[in-house]
Amino acid sequence: MIEIKKFLDLNEEQLNQAYKLFKKYNKLSSIRSIEEYENHCKSSHFNNGSDYYFLVKEGSIKGIAGLITKPVEETGEAYITNISAKEKDKAYLDDLLKYIKKKTKSLPKHTLKAGFNIENNHIEEILLENGGTNSYEILEMIYKKNKLLDNIKIDDNISFKPLCKENEEDYIYAHNESFINSPNGSTIEKNDMEEFYKNYKKYPYYDISTAWHDEKLIGFYEILRDDNIGEIESIGIIPEFQGKGFGLQILKHTVNQLKKQDLKEIKLIVVNTNEKAYQMYKKYGFELAKIYSKWYELKY
Repeated sequence: MIEIKKFLDLNEEQLNQAYKLFKKYNKLSSIRSIEEYENHCKSSHFNNGSDYYFLVKEGSIKGIAGLITKPVEETGEAYITNISAKEKDKAYLDDLLKYIKKKTKSLPKHTLKAGFNIENNHIEEILLENGGTNSYEILEMIYKKNKLLDNIKIDDNISFKPLCKENEEDYIYAHNESFINSPNGSTIEKNDMEEFYKNYKKYPYYDISTAWHDEKLIGFYEILRDDNIGEIESIGIIPEFQGKGFGLQILKHTVNQLKKQDLKEIKLIVVNTNEKAYQMYKKYGFELAKIYSKWYELKY
């Protein structure tokens, strides 16, 4: 018997199976425990668990995919993410994707994009069979010592304020405005912040700060240390302040902050269609390491 279940309908054994399958095919994920996976699945991004789907055959999990619909109203895009299945079970994903695509037909007009981490390359065939056309790739870049970045001086009028309960609204505004037109951009709401804090507190070092110029909020950044790897998770600039060099100033600051840690390397990810950011990172010392994930636009 084959059925499609929502996260909220899984039993304990199926949840364990789902977590093991997810971890096997999403090795780069920051999720490290079944409790974190459970919180991830039932987060507001996935409509509190109602939009995380599992194909189950005779009690066993054969395929996983989450649907994110929150950006539809802001950007006209919906996303199918965290697609996971063993290569021998990839045919089951066809049924799962068709089920999810049918669900999206009730949404306002939108484009539907599906992505998979590069270790799940066998999923590409299923996306192509579902009318997928290549949309973009998310790239991982690693920092090498660079004199150009070393010589950048941070403007004395730029300041940074670490995230705290008192300035949450500034962070939320900067995040949402910065990424509203970005591929894979998602909004954050006030009720997401508790989970957000939990996610970062598991790291030995993290810094989430808003960026200001002459007391005007211009953007934000998120950096962390994971073992001996430094990661620039996000750099965002509010649209009205883009193109003024503030992104480079924040990049300089984040690299400086991470250099204070005992790190093997510093890395970041960037969407390949964001040519401006990619070229800036390349010019100032970041080299392409690998493709992190691929995204296809699907017909529905």
